[in-house]
Formats: sequence, C-alpha cells, structure tokens
Amino acid sequence: EKVVRCFVNYKIPIVSAIGHETDTCVCDMVSDLRAKTPTAAIELTIKCKDQMLNYLHVLDQKLKSYIPFFLKL
Repeated sequence: EKVVRCFVNYKIPIVSAIGHETDTCVCDMVSDLRAKTPTAAIELTIKCKDQMLNYLHVLDQKLKSYIPFFLKL
C-alpha cells in the first residue's frame, strides 16, 4: 500500500513495467504509463522524450521569433 501511495503522489511521471505482458500489479494501475515489458517501457519513454524535445524546440523557435518585437518596446 505504501508503494502504491508513493506512485500516486509522486510528482515525476512513473512508467510501470514490472511484469511481462500477462502480469498485472496495482502499481500498473496507478502509474502514469504502463508498458507490457521493460523493453517496451524504454521504447515508449524514448518516443515520449523525442516528442517532448521536438515540442520544446518548436516553442524555443517561436519564443526567439518574438525577441525583435520585445526589443522594440
């Protein structure tokens, strides 16, 4: 129960990949993302990381495009 409560209250997203496909535990149910296997968890998190980095790059470019506008103020 303590572990599950920690999962629920943890501020950083948790990926659960404790079992191998057919296994399910309570931590799987309360984690932010559940993968069927540890290998699948790595694949999912890398995709998420790549998407996040791409999104941050887009935001960075947008912010940089606003710099000339703010320098005129």
